[in-house]
Amino acid sequence: MVNLAVSLSWIEKDPFKGFKLKKKKVEKEFLNQWELDALQNKRFDIERLAMVRDIRFLLLHRTFLC
Repeated sequence: MVNLAVSLSWIEKDPFKGFKLKKKKVEKEFLNQWELDALQNKRFDIERLAMVRDIRFLLLHRTFLC
């Protein structure tokens, strides 16, 4: 999109030219049973968050059942 904007003269130059992403190696840990239970039993005021939680747990259980 930026290249298109430059070619159509909507902007003068690419604002991201020369930008490099740097990745850090991060050690990831699995959630323990207490943390999983707390997340599964959490009551959300926003229904969308509860739906996301339920989908994540559905996928988690489905992965371990296969």
